[in-house]
Parts: sequence; C-alpha cells; structure tokens
Amino acid sequence: MLYASALDTVCRLYKKPEYAVKAENIRKKVLEQYFNGKFFRDNSVREKGVLKPTENYSETCQYFAFFFGVATKDSHPELWKTLTVDFGPERVKNKLFPEIHASNAFIGNLMRMDLLGAQGYIEKQIEEIKKYYLLMARETGTFWENDNRGASLNHGFSSQICHFLVRDIAGITINAPGKTITWKLSNMTERSFNLTLPIGDDSAVFTAELKNNEIRYSFKIPTGYKINIVEHPEVPSKNIEFI
Repeated sequence: MLYASALDTVCRLYKKPEYAVKAENIRKKVLEQYFNGKFFRDNSVREKGVLKPTENYSETCQYFAFFFGVATKDSHPELWKTLTVDFGPERVKNKLFPEIHASNAFIGNLMRMDLLGAQGYIEKQIEEIKKYYLLMARETGTFWENDNRGASLNHGFSSQICHFLVRDIAGITINAPGKTITWKLSNMTERSFNLTLPIGDDSAVFTAELKNNEIRYSFKIPTGYKINIVEHPEVPSKNIEFI
C-alpha cells in the first residue's frame, strides 16, 4: 500500500502516467488478496512458488489501508466503524479483537490520529491524543518512540502530534510558498488557546478566547501574508468577534 502511494507520487512529480497505472493495479490486488471481508491481512508468503496469504493481522495494517487510499469509510464502512468505535487507546485493556496485533506510538497511533483529524473526528482525536501522549508530556516534556519507556523518550517523528494540534484542533494551515493562511474556526465552546507558529524568520500568533459565552478571535500574521477565515457552522457569526 505504501509502495502504491510512492508510485503515485512519482507519477505526479515526474509526469509518468504508467506509474499511476501500476499503483492502481497494486491496490486492486491488495483488495483481492488481502481483505478477508472484515480485516486486511498483513502479508503473504511463497510456498513452492505459490503466493499464500497468512493469517497475520495488525491494527497498523488497517490504518495503512485507509491512509493510502486502498479503503475509504464509504467503500469499507464496517471496518471504518470498527476502527473508530472499537479500536484506540483502550482496546487492549478492554480485550477487543485480541487477534489483531496492537499498534504502537510509531507509526500506527500517529496514523490513527491523522485519520481521525482528516475525517473530522476532532473531539475523539483530542480525547485519544490525551490518552496516548499526555503521560509522556507530563513525565518528560517530550513524545516517545513507543507507548512505554522501552526506547527513545524524545522521538522526532512523534512531534507530528503538534501538527495535528495545529491543523485539526486549532484549524490552521499555512501555505508558505503562496503566503496564505487558512483558519477553520472550531466550535470552541469549552476551549481557549494562544498559539505562536514560526514562519520563516517571522511568526504568526492566533488566539481564541471564550468570554461571556462568546468566542473572541485574534491573529497577527507576517507582512505579505493573507488569511482566509472559514467559519464553523455551529458557531453563529454574531458570537464571533475578531480583535
């Protein structure tokens, strides 16, 4: 699944349409050979030249399927429901689907957080980020390679969590080459924040403050940048004040 995505990237960067065709064929084979109707198998083995799927199943493999476009919540609604409802930080403790090998901080849990945010499951994403990562932040002020102390306690890729906090929870995306910023306002009925983001040699500041049941937003962006404000459907314009 990762290889198919890499082929699509090569097609896009180098204008090689044959790579996109190969990528699509790989995705079709994955669906044919590895989805058992409920979960995706991890791999196959060759026995005397014959390819035979194993009965190895992992949580991370399911996230790969959705992350790389082999499956969608529309094409595989039951699997998506299982992942979003039954899987997560408490699945092992609750002894749900013990036959599916659990993900770890790198990279399955991060892929889960990305998928939840990208699909708009923001409240669930916030809840699970706390359950997966708050202990780490409290103990060491860093994010770890594993969900336990068994490896690096300062893992660079785990800082991707900060990206999800900015993109999904704060709702801010920055297009540095185009010098544009998009701020999708969230339903901040219980949350306030003050966020400073580095942009080149400068920085941008975003603030959301809940006061008297109204949300006050403010921002300061570098010279030459433009900002596009996208209002939240559950936050009436009359309750929004920019300062």
